[in-house]
Amino acid sequence: MRKRYLIGFFIVILLISMGLTWKIKMSVRPPLAKELLDLPYIVNKVDELGGEDLQLNWQEIVSIIAMDPKKDLSQISEEELQQQASLFISHHRVLSFDEVLNQLDLNEKDKNIAYDNLNQLKQYGYIPSKTDPQSFEMRFIESIKAGAIENYELYGILPSITIAQAILESDWGQSDLANQANNLFGIKKGTNWSGEVMSFETKEGFDEYIIDEFRSYPSLNASIIDHGQFLVANPRYTKSGVFEAKTYKTQAKALEEAGYSTAKDENGDKIYAKMLGQLIRQYNLQLIDHAVLY
Repeated sequence: MRKRYLIGFFIVILLISMGLTWKIKMSVRPPLAKELLDLPYIVNKVDELGGEDLQLNWQEIVSIIAMDPKKDLSQISEEELQQQASLFISHHRVLSFDEVLNQLDLNEKDKNIAYDNLNQLKQYGYIPSKTDPQSFEMRFIESIKAGAIENYELYGILPSITIAQAILESDWGQSDLANQANNLFGIKKGTNWSGEVMSFETKEGFDEYIIDEFRSYPSLNASIIDHGQFLVANPRYTKSGVFEAKTYKTQAKALEEAGYSTAKDENGDKIYAKMLGQLIRQYNLQLIDHAVLY
């Protein structure tokens, strides 16, 4: 009798254990299938949906779309992006992620799913290895991020623009100009500069090289500060709308139109704004703008 009782007891325990295991498995969501995302399309489309005045966050929008466990992340449509983007726009301002989740009236479980999705996307980009916090690229970005934000607060140049210019014009801080003169942005001597200068060979067109004088700084931070001062002091940048721009796309175009760079492709077309935009989207620099602006 006692033996049968013990056998029955262990069977009950086993069934309960199996039930709990099944319940746990059912409640644990698999990792977000980030690799299925068509990031170049999604990022560019989300930035377009913000128009010329608002900088949206693609990670927040995708996090909400991905709440549906049956959603195939390789098949996110323009309509879905538009629908979710509209949730973040209210009277010409961008709502926070928390505000949107509250607006959707989600329960705590669904909110946690949305937050978990966002957390999984935080360090994800076009090339995941390059947006890893320990990558050479992200360590360089992090090293000048605070200065870029300060530059925005002082002079109105978006952090994404400052960082992208530093990347593009200093080859991630590895150029001779950056190493020898602490000049991250390729700023030339100009007529109002009374500080030190250094001469360097520079590429101006598709295949044209010239020798020119560039400003020399005591530190990279001094270069970042002077970046904003240089733009503010030159009326052509105000005239082209640099300081009226509210997104990286419009500010990059305004810099190009003001003649900040004469870089062209083999067809003679200006490509500076395009180059800045590609860097910004690839490394999620526009999300730094989003954090600072809102």
